[in-house]
Amino acid sequence: MLRKQAWFKTESGYAASELSLIGVAASPRYSVDDVVTKVGSLLTLRHFGSARELFNDLRMQIARHKILVMQKGGAGLGTNRPLQVEEVRAFVLLDGYAPLIFLNQKDSYTARVFSLLHEFVHILRGTDELFATINHTLKEERFINAVTASFLMPADEFLTEFRASKIKHVATHFNVSPFAVAIRARHLGLISDDLNLSELDLESTASHKSVGGNSYYTALSFNDNRYMTALVRSQENGTLPPTKAAALLGVSTKMLDKTIRIFNEREVRL
Repeated sequence: MLRKQAWFKTESGYAASELSLIGVAASPRYSVDDVVTKVGSLLTLRHFGSARELFNDLRMQIARHKILVMQKGGAGLGTNRPLQVEEVRAFVLLDGYAPLIFLNQKDSYTARVFSLLHEFVHILRGTDELFATINHTLKEERFINAVTASFLMPADEFLTEFRASKIKHVATHFNVSPFAVAIRARHLGLISDDLNLSELDLESTASHKSVGGNSYYTALSFNDNRYMTALVRSQENGTLPPTKAAALLGVSTKMLDKTIRIFNEREVRL
């Protein structure tokens, strides 16, 4: 991911100016509600019939703010060694010109929705969990989790749904995990603090589905749309050799031409 970020920042021509939204919600005076309001000024939360649709919509909205959103379900080129959720779910690589969010594609869509928003808030806060101290990380992670849950599950709507439905039905309504619903309910005083949530078996983590499918479409799903546009244009104008383009895309050189052709046929360039 560092190699992709570095190429995009220094060679693509798409990262010429510093992004103003990085650290825009960094003030220590900001409450959870203040940051939720800031997120709401940048993203629109829409209701969809599935977490996959919500994820794709939020990913596109975040990309329009010039943030790279990458996915991968395996280590190295290809997916021969699965990247387990227990190893990493998501992280952000902060950069003033080319911030990058990484998500583990082995995770469920409900988990990826939460992780995507969580990492976006990290960017607005100007914080990076990879390089922070343990004490600061724990405090900041709790704060950002509260912001993420509050944005994805607005209080008034949540109260209505929670009183009328079971936890798993509420989770389906908001396209989040049942565990996230239980935590949100606890924060709103709807579940006793004495209740041990781990006993409820509410976590819905990995999808347990292999990436599989069409390898060309899989490669495209791994990469950010704007990143792909920059890579394709660099390849077309001769400034990016095929071997390097394939490596940056994460495919073999044999797959490069067809992958680019499919991208040109099906994607809206940003």
